[in-house]
Amino acid sequence: MTCIEYKDTYSDWVLLNGGVSQGTVIGPLSFLGMINDALDIPNHKVWKYVDDLTSGENRAYGEASTVQDSLDSLSTWADENKLRLNPAKCQALQVYFGRREVPDVDLHISNHQLAVVDKVKLLGTMIQNDLKWDSQVDSMCIYALKQTAKCL
Repeated sequence: MTCIEYKDTYSDWVLLNGGVSQGTVIGPLSFLGMINDALDIPNHKVWKYVDDLTSGENRAYGEASTVQDSLDSLSTWADENKLRLNPAKCQALQVYFGRREVPDVDLHISNHQLAVVDKVKLLGTMIQNDLKWDSQVDSMCIYALKQTAKCL
């Protein structure tokens, strides 16, 4: 049971059938406990930080990708745990240094095709598909200029 307090006024008590109210002390701990087993699949590399999850693979040119299998497993896990994924916030980034053209990738979550991008912001850091730092440096310079302008 929970109720909401706003300016010394309380809502009616309501029974929650899942999750926790935002702004509670136990909320983040409960969430971390819930997602701790997300994509706990052997041979899949997964990095989790609070509500961000990144999955990756390293494969030879021409070798079949297993990323779609990971996405399908993640979707199944989310359904079983009564969580919703937001495919609109998901992207695919391919890092490739070969001379041949990189093969197209067709990845989707819940019938939503993921955009293949040249760069992505991951935990505040811009990562490019060529692993150069141009975008990150540009982003930092723009931020520094904005902060300087605020001081003037």
